Amino acid sequence: MRPYFLFKMTQLIRHDVNGVMSNSSFLRRCVGALSFPEEKLAHGHVIYEASEHVKRTMAPENYLLRYRCSAGYTLKGHKNIACVGNKWTHKVPTCLSNFAYNFLLKKRYR
Repeated sequence: MRPYFLFKMTQLIRHDVNGVMSNSSFLRRCVGALSFPEEKLAHGHVIYEASEHVKRTMAPENYLLRYRCSAGYTLKGHKNIACVGNKWTHKVPTCLSNFAYNFLLKKRYR
């Protein structure tokens, strides 16, 4: 599947030789896309910004992924990650069983 690109409109302001601003025009600027994280969320699911995005392999700049765990599991890590500056803001979280999560919490605070 080919990557897609997001085009942002950037205002181009022109000045004449006297420094006076002339009519501005718009210039399309191409922002590269980033691959969706390959890690799957065991015992949970990913929520995309739109349901048709599930079939895509690339995410545009500022794209947000939300993660949720199934009943009986607790999310460890960030519940939202975003594509910013051609990288993901956080690692894909994990879903721990509530038993394992509570065990780790008790062990940490002994």
